[in-house]
Amino acid sequence: MKSVIFLSLLLVSICSNATNITFRVDLEGIEVHPKGIYISGEINWWKFDQNPLSKTTNNIYEITLDLDEGQTYEYKFFNGPIWEGGEFAFGPCANGGFRSVTVDQDKVLPIVPFGLCNGDFPEDKIKVACVGNSITYGHGLGSERAKICYPAQLQKILGEEYITYNFGNPGKTMSKDINDSYWKTSEFNYSHKPFLPNVVVIMLGTNDSKPFIWDKRKEHLKRDLIEFYNSFDTLSTSPTIYLATPAFAYNHNFDVSNTNIEKGIIPIIKEVSEEMGINLIDIHEATQNKQKLFPDGVHPDKEGALIIAQKIGSVLKEESPKMIIKKKKLSTNKNGVKYRWYKNGQLIGETSQASLKLTAIDKNAHYKVAVKLLKETDDWVVSKN
Repeated sequence: MKSVIFLSLLLVSICSNATNITFRVDLEGIEVHPKGIYISGEINWWKFDQNPLSKTTNNIYEITLDLDEGQTYEYKFFNGPIWEGGEFAFGPCANGGFRSVTVDQDKVLPIVPFGLCNGDFPEDKIKVACVGNSITYGHGLGSERAKICYPAQLQKILGEEYITYNFGNPGKTMSKDINDSYWKTSEFNYSHKPFLPNVVVIMLGTNDSKPFIWDKRKEHLKRDLIEFYNSFDTLSTSPTIYLATPAFAYNHNFDVSNTNIEKGIIPIIKEVSEEMGINLIDIHEATQNKQKLFPDGVHPDKEGALIIAQKIGSVLKEESPKMIIKKKKLSTNKNGVKYRWYKNGQLIGETSQASLKLTAIDKNAHYKVAVKLLKETDDWVVSKN
């Protein structure tokens, strides 16, 4: 008898701890897959055909799931039980194309449009697009990925004045004309419009180092990088753009080659930065001698992601150099160890002093200066237009 009572109490206890979360999505204007709408993510180990939603009224689909209290889950809605049918959730309710829910009590979530959020980003914030591959995305960080990937930690460093958005897509390249090109992703499209960033951090190149890609595309990488940069530079927001060198790769996992990164890709990134006068962040140097923070040799853990975020944050917070034009001399108020001077986007000189003498000043030209911050790292900041 006591056993029966204990079992009954146990069952009541289990039932009372069940947390019901109702998910709802609006498919208005979207042709629904013949097999219907699904939800998938950490709630079901990304099994696309496990949890179909039921149509309620008009174009609204919903499902109620029992989830573990105290957990945070990433998920997406899927138009059909296939990966290609997954939404890229965009807006302040999502990050990196994924939605998330923290389970604290029974609740019915607001109806959201498929692929979008209710509401836009605040107009008074500085929007930072973190463009990259799996290192930006946060591969290997587990269920806390959305909170501890480098863009999320960068958000904490920069503060409430900013909004950082994770546009990382695993396995993608800077190289344009291949199947795994970042150019072909939803992240590429959304990082331009409708996000319209004020700041862009581009950290690609790790996957370009794979020998089967590098051997075929190395002659075109510089061209692709310049075109990639220009695609952001021509946005209506005139964003400040930073090129970041790839992180140090400690082994050949995922076919990544640190030799190709150091001898091929980084020289191209630095060459483009030098020739065009583009801000540069030396992530490769910042992640050297930190193998313990890269468990699989390529992707950082939480602490490694923090180091990347701190490095990027420190350069983003640097005050931009001010270009001073007086008589036949260019100068800047920014202290540094080296200076590059540009006229109409073309490098015209490099000095160790914060000034450059000219034979004449072209009043119709646009001048700018790039300043190297420290001797031991290759971080450069450039004066604004």
